[in-house]
Amino acid sequence: MLASALAGTLVASVVGSAAFIVGDAVGEVANPVLSEAALGAVALGGFMTILGLAQRLVLSRRVPWAGKWFLANAASGILGGALVLGLFAALNSAVIAVAVGLASIGVIQWFILRSDLPWAAKLAMASVLGLAVAGPLGGGTIAVFFESEIASGSVFGAVYGAVTGLAIIILGKARSA
Repeated sequence: MLASALAGTLVASVVGSAAFIVGDAVGEVANPVLSEAALGAVALGGFMTILGLAQRLVLSRRVPWAGKWFLANAASGILGGALVLGLFAALNSAVIAVAVGLASIGVIQWFILRSDLPWAAKLAMASVLGLAVAGPLGGGTIAVFFESEIASGSVFGAVYGAVTGLAIIILGKARSA
């Protein structure tokens, strides 16, 4: 959880700014939908990549699939972020955009992990649940009350890390029991 909170803080400090720069650059040469998709890919992709790396460092001494967990997080974050913001810009429907984005994240994580983890589907569902809870808490509530990207990113990372970390512990113990 600490590694995830630190990843969230790093993302809020660095990747958030980079995402807006990339989104603006794409917006100069492409339509607003592609601009938003690029922003989402860099923002959520950056978060999930850094978070996946932090969790990989913690997991690598304990499980053989730590590298694939990193890959699953990075790939799903990039595509999921692009879908959420791109679809929202195209359809102006947060419900559809978030549902499709979260579903894509779960499917990508399951696809990458399925050959190494018999409980890959459950871990992917926990990951999606973690994002669904972390989004409104970190990206919404904390951002509104504290007006701080660093606080928002830290809470987002801590919540997501707590949910996925707990899932790894519970699913791993249940499988080995």
